[in-house]
Amino acid sequence: MSRKASSDPALEVSPELQMILIRQQLAGWLVKKGGAGIVKLQRRYFYIANRFFWSYALSPNEVKPKGDIDLRTVNKVELLPLVDELSFIVVSDARPKPYILKAATGSEAKLWVTCILETVEKLKIRENDSVARYIVVKLLDLILSCLITHFIPKFLRHSELE
Repeated sequence: MSRKASSDPALEVSPELQMILIRQQLAGWLVKKGGAGIVKLQRRYFYIANRFFWSYALSPNEVKPKGDIDLRTVNKVELLPLVDELSFIVVSDARPKPYILKAATGSEAKLWVTCILETVEKLKIRENDSVARYIVVKLLDLILSCLITHFIPKFLRHSELE
């Protein structure tokens, strides 16, 4: 796949800069297969909109994204070698159809897949940490409640008898 020139040449980046953007910010140009029954390929700029959402727009300067992929719901990201060396798939629990994406080069496609998987894994670790912290807080709350309702009154009654 050759890189198509965008309507604004200032929005184009060198292949080297594209690799840096992918690696450090999970941002850059990809071609995605159209949604809602559309089969044409659409060039979109992908970027992290916040901690959880990987958004895509017509250009890096566009304020409102065309769509989002909630990275917390991604359960599969892999290359599609039977299609070509440029294509990969992103499967989300939040969407019935997978995202089929295409990078400019095979090495870019591999880097996208690696970086998306790493980001998803980091989010899952953080989410698991949050759940673990929540459980610990609830257990401590339960222990404290149990102490207040059962042991402290018994202790106070016992000390009054002495």
